Amino acid sequence: MPEVKHDRTENRILFSLSWMLMLILPVLAVAGEAEDAPGWVVSCRVVEDENVALREMSLLDSLGYECGVLWMADWPSLGGYEGWMIYAGPVDSRDEAEQVSFGLLWRFPDAMGVLVHEYPSSCGMLPTPDSMIDLTGLFPPIQDFMYSVTLPGSWQVSLEVLGPDSLDEWDRPVHITQILPGWRIEKWEDIYLGTVEVRAYRQAAQINAQLFERQCRYIRDTAASLGASVFEEHGKYILLHCLPDTEDRNGDTDFWAVLSGDSIEYGYRCRSFYGEMPYSWRSIPSDARESLFPIVFDSDEGAIDILYNRLLVDGIYDRISMEEFSYGIEYMDSWEPEAYRDYRDVAVREVHREGGSGDPNTAPIVDRFRIYSRTGEVLWWHPLYGEFVRYIELFAFKDMERLNLD
Repeated sequence: MPEVKHDRTENRILFSLSWMLMLILPVLAVAGEAEDAPGWVVSCRVVEDENVALREMSLLDSLGYECGVLWMADWPSLGGYEGWMIYAGPVDSRDEAEQVSFGLLWRFPDAMGVLVHEYPSSCGMLPTPDSMIDLTGLFPPIQDFMYSVTLPGSWQVSLEVLGPDSLDEWDRPVHITQILPGWRIEKWEDIYLGTVEVRAYRQAAQINAQLFERQCRYIRDTAASLGASVFEEHGKYILLHCLPDTEDRNGDTDFWAVLSGDSIEYGYRCRSFYGEMPYSWRSIPSDARESLFPIVFDSDEGAIDILYNRLLVDGIYDRISMEEFSYGIEYMDSWEPEAYRDYRDVAVREVHREGGSGDPNTAPIVDRFRIYSRTGEVLWWHPLYGEFVRYIELFAFKDMERLNLD
C-alpha cells in the first residue's frame, strides 16, 4: 500500500499523483472487487477548512486511531471542488474497515471503508455491524476514569456517584455525562447490580433519518437470529429486546433508536438477570430516565390493565368471560418505593370464594408476569426454568398442564 505522510505539502503531491483516484472514486461510489487489494482505509469526512480537518484528525488520534489528512486538489470529476479529506487507517482487512467505519458513525455519518489498489480502481464499503454489541459503536467512547484515557479538551465529561452516602461506593451507581460537539451522552452503570444503560442524543442533523433507517433494517434482520422481540412504529422508533437463553442468564439486552423530528436518540441497556430481580436501579433518580422512547404505561394499574386484557383475549384461564373471571390479579412489589424500573411484576392468584372447594383464607399464585412500560411487552415466569421467558411459551405450558389433567 502506498505510504501516506501527514505533512501537508507532501500530501498535496501524493494526492495529485495517485491518491486522487484511489480515494475520491470510493466517495463517488465506484464499485470493485476486494480480493487483490493491498489495503484499506476509512474515509471519514471532507472539509474545505484545513484547520477543521486538522482538529478532526487530532480527535481521531486522541482516540487511538492511526489517521491523517489528504489535500484534494482541483480535479475534473469533482467539478473544481477542493478540500481536505480526513481518514483513519490504514487497516488490514475489509472487515476491519467496516467495523472501524461503523464505530465512527457517531462523529462521521458518511464514514465508509475504502479499498485502495496500486492501480486507479477502488470501491467503497458502507459500515455494517455484525453483532448486537457493534451497535454500541454509535456511541462516542466513554472515558475510562480508572486509567485516565485522554479525550479531546472540548469534551465536557463529568462523573457522579449516586445514592446515599451510607452505602459503600461499590454498591452505588455511577452516572457519566459527556457533552461533545453535536452529542450528549448519558451513561448509568450500577456495578453492584451489573446493569448498564447508555443513551446518546443528537439534535437537528440531516443525516439522522438515514442513520435511523439503517438501524431499523439491521434490527429487523437481526432479531430472528437472536430470538429477540422487536417493537416499532415505522418512522418513529424501534426497540429490540433480547432475553438470555436458559444456558446464559447473565443479562437481557435492549437496543433502541428513536427519531423525533430531526433529532435522534440511540439507547442501549444490559441488565443482570438472576431470577426475579434482574435489576432495581435503587439509587438512580427517576428524572434521569427521560427518553424520546414513548411510554405505554407509567403506573401499576396500567400494567395490570395490559396483562388482564391480554390474558382475557388469549383465553389463558379456561376461556371465560370477564364477568366470570375467577382469578385475582395482584401487583407484586418486591422493590423499595424509590427504586426505578422500566417494568412492573404482576402475580395472578386463585380466588377461593366462600362455599367453594378452596380455603378462602389463601390465594395461591397461579402465574407471574413482567410487563415493560416502554413497549407493553409481557413476559411469563417459567416455573421449570426459574426465569422470565417470552409470553408465547405460556401457551405450550398450559396445553401440557391440560393434557396431564386429562
